[in-house]
Amino acid sequence: MIKMRKEIEVLGHRFTLRSWTYGMKQRALKAATSWTKEAGELQPDVDPFKLNDMMLVECIEEWSIELPITVKSIHSLEPPELVEQLITECQSINGMSPGERKKS
Repeated sequence: MIKMRKEIEVLGHRFTLRSWTYGMKQRALKAATSWTKEAGELQPDVDPFKLNDMMLVECIEEWSIELPITVKSIHSLEPPELVEQLITECQSINGMSPGERKKS
């Protein structure tokens, strides 16, 4: 198994990020997906905000912030640009292309 790690600093805070595993990605997708029936067929609807939250919680191994690494903690971070930069870094370490990043 290849696990990529990356140490970064964003707005004066240190973070250690890791790439997520297939299982982590599947759990995040499952948690972020709801299903609706359209024309007799089930259609998936992925909530990109919930998916990003799950990705951050799975990919942040360590941080210099005095809070546990949880979705609730991530939602309390300021300024919003801090979280947006973390999302970009996590997407990058997980091999998402710039086009895919714009969709999420």
